[in-house]
Amino acid sequence: MTHNEAVTTQFPDSPVSIYDRFTNLYDLMFRFNGYRSSMERYLRETPLRLPADARILDAGCGTGLLTLALLRVLVRPSEITAVDLSGRSLQTARRAVRKLGDSRHKVTFVQANALSLPFADESFDLLVTSGVLEYLPLRDGLREFARVLAPGRYATLRYTGHPDGLLGATASLLKWAEEQNLTWDVSPTPDGERWGSRLEIYETDPAEEPDMSKWTTQLAFRLADQ
Repeated sequence: MTHNEAVTTQFPDSPVSIYDRFTNLYDLMFRFNGYRSSMERYLRETPLRLPADARILDAGCGTGLLTLALLRVLVRPSEITAVDLSGRSLQTARRAVRKLGDSRHKVTFVQANALSLPFADESFDLLVTSGVLEYLPLRDGLREFARVLAPGRYATLRYTGHPDGLLGATASLLKWAEEQNLTWDVSPTPDGERWGSRLEIYETDPAEEPDMSKWTTQLAFRLADQ
């Protein structure tokens, strides 16, 4: 299949068909508006604590800007799987990776829907995505992403009440962990603490429950590996 022939026609009004038709323009725009360099700078300033041969999924890789940033920044060899629904975008990404010529990492390209990833549960150590979630039903998208991620150890707390009380809930979780002699996945930096993962998961839909005192939030802070 040639570059010009790789066009998605099943969903004519979907974002996929738009990206297929304007792949070159999309790629050119993000190369010159600073988006590519900003992603690479963020990855350099926020080192990823990954083991050698880490399994990484770029969910919705587009023309490969984030995949390329990972290839330039990661020191240890890794296995990167780049997924997108747009066939033309994948062709562009594949050519860019081939041109970069980094032999430390293994890169595989897969055409697939982010809501139905063709991978077994817990297949990846890290998932990265950029410019994708706005096109997905958020809960379904995050659920599918979580399915393919290998689990870590987290201390969690479910808080019901006004969001103003989250600061106190966070303090309670931190105090409890200290009493249990648990160690957080956190390291000091000149700019403050850097956490491996610290999540606030908002479980209540404001459209269904407008009373903020009844909102439920789950705190999930990652623990250090044993």
